[in-house]
Amino acid sequence: MLDDAIIVTWTLGVSAAGDPCLAIGEPTVVSADPPVKLLFGPLALESGGKRVEIFNPVMHGFNNEIDRLQAGLSAPAPDEGPDGRGPFQCPDCLSTTFAIQAAVWYQPGAVDLFARKPHLPIPDLFNDFNLHGVCSACGRRAVIAEFDGL
Repeated sequence: MLDDAIIVTWTLGVSAAGDPCLAIGEPTVVSADPPVKLLFGPLALESGGKRVEIFNPVMHGFNNEIDRLQAGLSAPAPDEGPDGRGPFQCPDCLSTTFAIQAAVWYQPGAVDLFARKPHLPIPDLFNDFNLHGVCSACGRRAVIAEFDGL
């Protein structure tokens, strides 16, 4: 239920926010009819030969951060899996360049939690992470990645 949730969005880019770039992840078919692909695994943005890692579902989000804090770790363990990542393709024209926007959702009651425990890493305690893009070639707005229940 997102009625009481806090939603924060950012326009992202590699060299400047909003610059078109590639969204890199593990392209995965999530629906066969109609065919829908989303990116899974660690996500990065790439432009002009520069790659910036932006999200890893094994490391980021509310449950991962709380587990890390309770274990007394100063930094999460990196994802050591093989890199089968590639660029997201526009469902309409197959272009791979997008203007990117990221959004995170904080659970209902997050403001109360943060007020009671201000020492927590508040920006990292989100529950959902979504990445959307507008195709630079045809203008289609597409869902690139969705991670819920983090």
